[in-house]
Amino acid sequence: MSKKIKNMLSILFVAVLTVSAFCIPASAAEDDLTISISTDEKDSVTAKAGDTVKYAIYMTDTKEEVIGAAMSFFYNDEYLKLNADSINCESFKTAIGNPKLKNFYTFTWTDVQNPVKLNGDKALVSAEFKVLKGGKTDLSYFISDMYGDDMTYLKSYKITCKLWVNGKEVEDSAVPIVNNDTANSEKIQGDFVNYIDGMGEENSPNKGDHKSVVVEKKYKDPNYSAKDLAKELKTNTRYLSAVVNSRFGMNYSCLLNEYRIKDALHLLVDKRYMDKNVEEISAMVGFANRQSFYAAFYKNVGETPNGYRKRNQEKK
Repeated sequence: MSKKIKNMLSILFVAVLTVSAFCIPASAAEDDLTISISTDEKDSVTAKAGDTVKYAIYMTDTKEEVIGAAMSFFYNDEYLKLNADSINCESFKTAIGNPKLKNFYTFTWTDVQNPVKLNGDKALVSAEFKVLKGGKTDLSYFISDMYGDDMTYLKSYKITCKLWVNGKEVEDSAVPIVNNDTANSEKIQGDFVNYIDGMGEENSPNKGDHKSVVVEKKYKDPNYSAKDLAKELKTNTRYLSAVVNSRFGMNYSCLLNEYRIKDALHLLVDKRYMDKNVEEISAMVGFANRQSFYAAFYKNVGETPNGYRKRNQEKK
């Protein structure tokens, strides 16, 4: 139980993760399976029952080294059986994940002392599947967090995916599908902005119509209590508090505020929110009042919100 809750808390208040193994039918029809890995139909791939399919996601064109990441990939176990031993977070060797979730895999990684440069030579994550039967399905992903060494999420990047069938590469540069529906339903949350074109806001050619997906962030609710989280995790507040203190070295309120401040750091310097004053930013990230926001901000950052905003504006 402790391990389950620790994994969930480490990817920003994710709700209950199903840790029980699930059964997959042994028999499969000898039909073709069409696998969509991109919104572009031409990137669909055909495999047969019994084939081995490998899916990998890459990130390039980053300007900063990465110190923290949390990410998921999604599949349908009616058609694809995940080989848990094949999962490889090649770019993040010390990543922690849970291979027993139904229809998706989530991992989290942090290493402030040893940042990683993402240049596309190593996958963010890859995995192999056995095709069970014919039909139509897809493979997709969602990035919850991807922090640069300046402690803000990456704004320049390009995400692509590759697919192999029985060891033969059949797709090498598709823009992968962002699965916001499942991310929302599984309450996978974070600060990273997932753009549909697979590119960051700074290097996308679609700046005039740059579409992103939105995932629910419960910590933005000023009334979201430890009792609420404990209820979603199907535990009690006493046990939850013990796990939070053990895993993060702080109490629930401090942890909640830490995630809110991470959001605020981005919003305070984002040009799209320059017309918002500090009080409005405070409310947007989940603080009930100005005083608690200022106190939490100074505790986490070491300066006032106005001071932080002014200093970063002067750098530009």
